[in-house]
Amino acid sequence: SIFEHLIILIKKKTNILVTLIINPKYERLRDYLVNIADHFEDTGRTLPMVNNGIRLLDVDGLTLCVKHYDRTSWRNRLAVRIYKASKGQHSYNCAAQLRERGFATQEPVAYVAYRRNLMDQNMYFVGVFSNYRHSLHEAFGMPHSERAELLESFARYAARLHEEGFLPIACRADNILFDRIDGRYRFSILDTGNMKCGRKVSVEKGCKSLAALQADDAFNSALIRAYAAARGADEAECQKYFERAKS
Repeated sequence: SIFEHLIILIKKKTNILVTLIINPKYERLRDYLVNIADHFEDTGRTLPMVNNGIRLLDVDGLTLCVKHYDRTSWRNRLAVRIYKASKGQHSYNCAAQLRERGFATQEPVAYVAYRRNLMDQNMYFVGVFSNYRHSLHEAFGMPHSERAELLESFARYAARLHEEGFLPIACRADNILFDRIDGRYRFSILDTGNMKCGRKVSVEKGCKSLAALQADDAFNSALIRAYAAARGADEAECQKYFERAKS
């Protein structure tokens, strides 16, 4: 359960307050994680398949996937201080919830926040990197005959994700990894920071989310057809929601 994870406050010599939420399974990495900002800048390597500010770090036989969240508006920072979870902490919690529901995503390792004063905070989400080899963006260039099975599998995956109450606010193709494992396509969410977790997602909202993939017309048509079937929805209605979101 995500509620079993630890919360630790550490005062560094630099007068920076470090908030560390750590998965007890990775307690051995505590000292490393407290200094994750330095490791991120000094030894982090970028992912060739995506362009979203994520870097990879190797430590203790693990490949860690680290996302740095830039400073947000002062209003958002004030909300975080008063009542709202930060995007980094939300990523940690949402990744844990996804895995509890049987969805593949990086195993949460830690959320780390550095605060100099009341409003100045840098945040990092750390997970164990998924070894899926492709991003969904690569599917756009596949021959239509080869990507038909992939599209059907992804539509069923998206439908189940939405049925379980998970909705990526911006469903970017480079944020969805996939691979063929044991003869079946499997999918994994890379960055959970922009995902809503809660109530079952309506068909309309699900279709609007898929429109953010920005694929070609043939890809979109096949995806919506398969998604409508997976949700037991009317295909024409789904197409209407999809087109409305794109316009």
